Amino acid sequence: MIDSSTNLTNTASNKPHNYHEQSQIDQTLRLREVLKTLPPFVKDYFRAMEPKSSARTRINYAYDIRVFFHFLMENNPVYKNYTIDRFTPQDLENLEPVDIEEYLEYLKVYKRDEDGELITNGEKGLARKMSALRSFYGYYFKHRIIQKNPTLLVDMPKLHDKAIIRLDTDEVALLLDFVESAGEHLTGQALNYYKKTRDRDIAILTLLLGTGIYFTLSLHGLQFTRLKLAFQLILRSKTDDGHEGDVSSFQALCTALSSTIGTGNIVGVATAIATGGPGAMFWMWVSAFFGIATKYSEGLLAIKYRVKDENGQMAGGPMYYLQNGLHSKVLAKLFAIFGVGVALLGIGTFTQVKSISDALTLSFNIPPIVTAIGLTLIVAFITIGGITRIASVAEKVIPFMCVLYITGVVLILVTHLTLIPSVLAQIIKTAFVPSSIVGGGLGIAMQKGISRGIFSNESGLGSAPIAAAAAKTNSCVEQGLISMTGTFIDTIIVCTMTGLAILLTQANLTDLSGAAMTTYAFQNGLFIPLIGKYIVNIGLVFFAFTTIIGWNYYGERCMYYLKGLKAVKVYKIIFIACIAIGPFMSLDSIFILADIVNGCMAIPNLIGLIGLRKVVIAETQTYFGLKPVQELQTAES
Repeated sequence: MIDSSTNLTNTASNKPHNYHEQSQIDQTLRLREVLKTLPPFVKDYFRAMEPKSSARTRINYAYDIRVFFHFLMENNPVYKNYTIDRFTPQDLENLEPVDIEEYLEYLKVYKRDEDGELITNGEKGLARKMSALRSFYGYYFKHRIIQKNPTLLVDMPKLHDKAIIRLDTDEVALLLDFVESAGEHLTGQALNYYKKTRDRDIAILTLLLGTGIYFTLSLHGLQFTRLKLAFQLILRSKTDDGHEGDVSSFQALCTALSSTIGTGNIVGVATAIATGGPGAMFWMWVSAFFGIATKYSEGLLAIKYRVKDENGQMAGGPMYYLQNGLHSKVLAKLFAIFGVGVALLGIGTFTQVKSISDALTLSFNIPPIVTAIGLTLIVAFITIGGITRIASVAEKVIPFMCVLYITGVVLILVTHLTLIPSVLAQIIKTAFVPSSIVGGGLGIAMQKGISRGIFSNESGLGSAPIAAAAAKTNSCVEQGLISMTGTFIDTIIVCTMTGLAILLTQANLTDLSGAAMTTYAFQNGLFIPLIGKYIVNIGLVFFAFTTIIGWNYYGERCMYYLKGLKAVKVYKIIFIACIAIGPFMSLDSIFILADIVNGCMAIPNLIGLIGLRKVVIAETQTYFGLKPVQELQTAES
């Protein structure tokens, strides 16, 4: 009888393998040989790794883990008389953080068992071996085989301590590559696009953040001093108080939140952490803090300058305070044009529809064509009902999904309670300390955190005031206060929850990105992995769906401003058609379109906010009894 293992070089038809196939076979056989030199229980870990890693990666991890067990037998008194096959998972649990720290020290210089060769490891080598050990421990900790994971309590080796003058040749090459292409190996059109948009993106981020800083200082930190009052007003606004408007202030807030709580909270946070490191979370908080003041100003001006359309519905937003407050029809029309563009080509359709389609395909194997048909019909039914039906859906779905999502994160926090202080310390520390050259360092952490924060809460973009204008209220200041809670809820609460789940479960140390990283965090953080998977993917579906219907309304109001009620009907047909084709769009083209129209929409709105800053300040001071009414009239003129 011929052993099948000896005949791996031939297929059933005895055809020779190509280079790639033969290489895979050789690596698999090599891995089997290495596993024979490890404790028997280790095979379970490598079996679980197989679907999401290459054979070469598993071989490297096997060698690294073998070094760890040899270290224990050589240096730890408890295991001096051990043989490799005596080790059990419980031995992993019995180790303390100090043992792991001693292992890191050992790795700097040690002798290889096979030939006695002296092995040295620099920072990158130490980091790789520590990553392998963390992954190894994480598997048994996740499956409740061990109850302790001491590797989580030991800091990863630092990669930033080396001075510039000590960069080796490879590091210099990496640095130059990053300077030229932002850390990505860009070529052709991608590189040209990056060069063209780099300055624009920096300018927009600076303008958005700068506007928030200005209003924070001018309004004396209103996001701190009046936040409690703002949440009290939300509760008070749930009932119709007889004021002018189409929906309650609470419904207007939920409509605004429906467009902001979406893919940015799940995908965007993961992307920011993956690219900029844990420190990106801190800068996300910074952008949100100043963005709250911006969102307040937008909500205030939305009520101040709103009008009624031919149907008696409220029409407001940047196009109206640009025209009636700043007296610039050109900027108003530009904003409305770009607003329609964002609704049809950016945040409003393609990015959200694609996210829903991908989530349903991965979780439930639903074909994109089925998603396209179902989503088109549902969106058509809701949006035809106008702001009243949209707000009604938003006020039910948004609170429910927020509670469900946050509950999932809270369960992760409870099960990782002891790790929270170290994770928070890591966020603060890495926010100000450059990471590795490859990771981009301080600048990337700041850039990604701020940009993802702005993308998530949309402060300064000009979308939220369109929804705020429909609120039943006679006080522009009170609506401004209610509006600013949207940024707090979106970024400070929901985005923070996502970030903590990722960092506590070490999902950021995997090769995953986007929604897959967040899904991994919930699967590994919750006691029933399947629950975590569905919380993330169902949350993504519903958050993205509410973003669609919210942006439908924003685009509708922009179209009404440009061409009146007749054009609105045409707009709705085009919007629904965009929903239908969204699942079949490529991600590259989607995000290029979204970036362009988003940036263009923000600029006229920010000009309006800056131009009407005196009105915002005067209205605020008058409301709180700090400024006479006659001074408010002067500011308006």
